[in-house]
Amino acid sequence: QKLPPKEYDRRNNMLNEAKIRKIQIAKAFEETRASGSSRFGGGISNRGYEAEENERTQGYSNRELLSQQQQAMADQDEGLARISNIVKRQKEIGLAIGDEIDGQNELIDEITEKTDSTANKLKGQ
Repeated sequence: QKLPPKEYDRRNNMLNEAKIRKIQIAKAFEETRASGSSRFGGGISNRGYEAEENERTQGYSNRELLSQQQQAMADQDEGLARISNIVKRQKEIGLAIGDEIDGQNELIDEITEKTDSTANKLKGQ
């Protein structure tokens, strides 16, 4: 079922606004991280929790851990982009199937009308 044009535009605008907001948040986060301060006052705090080393973090510097985390996030983003493309394609296929079903239903209705008309003519003879 296709969305009305106004609803499609509304949803598209919401999506674009969300994308812009995501970029703004990412920039603010980068600025906060780079400066070592928080927008809410003071430096970045671990809130009294001291992180412990584990097998995955031992032997790595903070920069190396950050790089690994950024790579993991980039990999996740790439995977999400692929999933997004798959979902978009499935949506296109679904819409095409819906259009085909609508066309087939019109044909069925037309055949039904003609069959009923012919049946009525035969009854009249």
